[in-house]
Amino acid sequence: MSFLVRNKYKKLDETELNGDEATASPSWRRRSPEEKEAKASSLARTQAVFAGRIQAQFRRTAMLFDKFGETILCRKGGDASAYGRLVFPASSSSESGRTNSSPFIVVSDTTSEALLAKYIEKRWRIKKPEVIISVTGSAQDFNLPPQLQRAFDNGLASAATSANAWILTAGTDSGVMKLTANSLHKNGVKLPVIAVTPFGAVNGRHLLEEARGQDIAYTGIEPASFSGAPVNAFHTHFIMVESGDLGGKAWGTEIAFRARLEHHYTEMKGVTIVTLCVQGGPGTLKTLEEGAKQAHPALIVSDSGGAAAAVAEFVQKGTISDVKFQSESAKKTLATIKEMHQASGERLLTFFSLSADEDMSKLLLQAIVKMLRARTTTDEGADGEPHGSSNPDSSVSTIMARETARLTRAMLLANNWDRLDVLSSLVQESDMGRKFGQPHVTTLQRALELNRVGIVQMLLGMENNDISQINLTRLYLVASSDFDPYHFLRSQTAMHTAFVRQMRSIYRPGDPRSSYRLFKETVGPMLASISPSLEVLLGHGEVTSHLDLFVWSLLSDNRELAMTFWERCSHPLRAALLGSYICAHVAQKISWGQKVMEERSTELQAWAVGMLSEVPSTERAYTILSYTALEWGPQTVLDQAMEMERKEFLSHRYCQALMELWWRGDRVCTVSLPDSTPLMVVLLYSLVPLLNPHRKSKKKTAKAVGRNTSMEDMSKFTVRDHELVMQAAALSVQIAVNERKRSM
Repeated sequence: MSFLVRNKYKKLDETELNGDEATASPSWRRRSPEEKEAKASSLARTQAVFAGRIQAQFRRTAMLFDKFGETILCRKGGDASAYGRLVFPASSSSESGRTNSSPFIVVSDTTSEALLAKYIEKRWRIKKPEVIISVTGSAQDFNLPPQLQRAFDNGLASAATSANAWILTAGTDSGVMKLTANSLHKNGVKLPVIAVTPFGAVNGRHLLEEARGQDIAYTGIEPASFSGAPVNAFHTHFIMVESGDLGGKAWGTEIAFRARLEHHYTEMKGVTIVTLCVQGGPGTLKTLEEGAKQAHPALIVSDSGGAAAAVAEFVQKGTISDVKFQSESAKKTLATIKEMHQASGERLLTFFSLSADEDMSKLLLQAIVKMLRARTTTDEGADGEPHGSSNPDSSVSTIMARETARLTRAMLLANNWDRLDVLSSLVQESDMGRKFGQPHVTTLQRALELNRVGIVQMLLGMENNDISQINLTRLYLVASSDFDPYHFLRSQTAMHTAFVRQMRSIYRPGDPRSSYRLFKETVGPMLASISPSLEVLLGHGEVTSHLDLFVWSLLSDNRELAMTFWERCSHPLRAALLGSYICAHVAQKISWGQKVMEERSTELQAWAVGMLSEVPSTERAYTILSYTALEWGPQTVLDQAMEMERKEFLSHRYCQALMELWWRGDRVCTVSLPDSTPLMVVLLYSLVPLLNPHRKSKKKTAKAVGRNTSMEDMSKFTVRDHELVMQAAALSVQIAVNERKRSM
């Protein structure tokens, strides 16, 4: 769609449609407003047409695979695929005694992996993963010692949940496939565990031959043997690959198909694949070789025995002590794996020992990251240019684009897995990583959405960090659904209506200013209803600031992030008072959690009081309290505290002393009244300025102002002297009224 539209309208720039004349082309600036509006309207209509066509095609594809997916795919002989649900007996599928069922489909080993991928996502409705953990190893049962079993269980469960992964195995109820599925089930992992298994080696396959969507009771199945094995009950989906071979000859016939499917997800859908190898035989070596050819990183559990131990020994020492792997074919496969490992800069394979004090989840992530970083160099030729490139300028830009994309992908994976240690090493190991850029902005956005406090603090601590590109609208949208324990954000119906209306714009990349305009349009009205100060701040804001993120942190109930951003606010005293008021406001609006928000309000007010107490001199404190900032409007800090009724702050000795000075006209007027001036006299002078003997002409007053104004005192002469006295009187009366109300 973008290609067609850009060709039709001669690459009409998006900044031109947004009205940014400074960055628009000269030809666009020469057009009349009517021509610009007509062109923009025409482009918008064309985009809507193309968007509608794409959406219609998407819906047709989804409907096609949902209703007719099994007839599109076929078996080895060309017959329609067998499909349905396997219903496992309670004894094997659940410790609680409840039955478990999983969908299955039988397809040919020549089936298009692209069609099968659409079937998986459209018919089975499984969301595309961020990572696929492909588990391979022994098909024979084996037991790990309890300590090693716990290390395997915890590491695999942690990796799968952190990465939002699919787990692929051969699916049989034996060996490492059984170990993996049972481990994930035991740890309560609710993620797709997909079996890609050879149909000819499935015991009980006669029950599935004629299945056309019905439930199949998978009971009375023969135990595992050389000629076949039952499938495991804790796999969530089964892809049974039919090659025409039966019994023992069928073992391994699914490996090539599985490799193609994994490669499709890597190349066409951008999903990262990592192989986990535990024990295994000659078939496992073949699986590792196929994965190595596709440059899929692998984590080898070297102390599990079998093929895993043989690979570790041969790659690290060059020897083969296990007689099962001393055949010529096994040696050739091992040599190929070692050669590809060395060609990758020894980044293809990562070796792990269950008996060592290591985190398997961390090592799986490191295996992925190492290969992502290695691929940048393998894309270049010996002369440092991309393979097949003849243009030096495009070569540099291509390399930089690939490096940026892979660094972004690696950093996002580390963030999603919540591995601050891995992310820190990524940032430090390259020049691009050390310079705050687009990968860091993307990772920071995602870290905020996931509430990764440590990662946010690390990125904010980098030199020249830039938060102006953070999409605040997305943060509020995510927080309202994921991090809103008291349902304050969820109750803002007008805000959510605006989200629905602008959903396409929220997730569309844009410049910081347009992103902030969208934020003010969607979230701004809700913030303005909380406090007039927020309305003023939004009016002056142009890009995301630390104060914006501080307010978001409070409303999403993240104290650590709130403190992180508060420390970086340009006016932390005002920010603490505003934060205290916001929490008090939320406490009045929510049905539960009032005590927590009230305590948060008190704490933030204590931050402001503590800051003011640290001011070393009274004169300096007066300057801070009476200073006005452009983005905060005409109010001083003291005005703001009074408007928000921050009693503890107003009772501070500096605030009380300054209000006393204001009452007498000192520091805000050209004349200061004596301490002994009666109250009625002050009110008389305020109400009837003509009777004030200290009143001076405007000309003299202006001259005095011009003579005495400085940056620190600029707020003293914003209005006429008698108006300031009136303000001081009103302030004192309001404080007295509030005190009387509280005492009653």
